[in-house]
Amino acid sequence: MTFEQIIQRYTDLLQDKQGVALEIDDSTVALFHQGKLMAAPLSVSSGIQLGKAYVFDPEFWDEDCGCWEGHQSASETMQWVNTPNFIPVLTRS
Repeated sequence: MTFEQIIQRYTDLLQDKQGVALEIDDSTVALFHQGKLMAAPLSVSSGIQLGKAYVFDPEFWDEDCGCWEGHQSASETMQWVNTPNFIPVLTRS
């Protein structure tokens, strides 16, 4: 899997879903924010941290293993898209 392919998978999974984020590991989600596919930190205590959302950076993709840095293998990265878990994005008013 390449960086472009994983970004496309995230896009495909989120494309028709509004108000949700896709867990991509225990501490990060992918979501559409401000019209762009972005990543955001996820914590048990404070949920999705939209104020810290960032655009996916290919610098953090390991081309050799086909996975994100911090993941042990491509299968670890793929488990999150093969069995997607969607989390509601709650905004404070």
